[in-house]
Amino acid sequence: MIEKIKQNIHQQIKQNLLFFGLFICALVLVVSAFILEHGFGAAPCHLCWLQRYGHWALLFTAGLGLFLRGIPYAQKIAFWGCIAAILYGLCLGGYHVLVQQKLIAGPQGCSSVLALPQSTQGLLEALKTVSVPRCDKVNFTVLGQSLAVWNVLFMAALLAFVYKTKKP
Repeated sequence: MIEKIKQNIHQQIKQNLLFFGLFICALVLVVSAFILEHGFGAAPCHLCWLQRYGHWALLFTAGLGLFLRGIPYAQKIAFWGCIAAILYGLCLGGYHVLVQQKLIAGPQGCSSVLALPQSTQGLLEALKTVSVPRCDKVNFTVLGQSLAVWNVLFMAALLAFVYKTKKP
């Protein structure tokens, strides 16, 4: 009986560690994307924005897993949501790397999403200074690699972390 309780406690701690680790990693991804864009001028292309959606989904589902601890089915749903967000980021990042390397064609009209000003005059002024990054060009690198490559590596590491943590 005592052994069963110890095993349950150990499993719950392991589950909390998993969600906490995923939450912190997703938070780092979201914050670093914000800092790179606004602090260093790394303007995101359309595919970069799509990759950020995966980061936000991972942040939400990992947070949900932490918040709903002790509710087994809710944690399972959060866990599979985290896996889906990681796989989404891994696949989309891989696709973006292939587009950047010009091994496959990017999406038609690949351009970033613009924030529209409130007035017509503001819109006309903003359009004069806008340069929309292309998905097939590397606009910003860190240690010689594009941000899409770093996203693929980070998502692969998260997948390995999940596998290692969930392994009995």
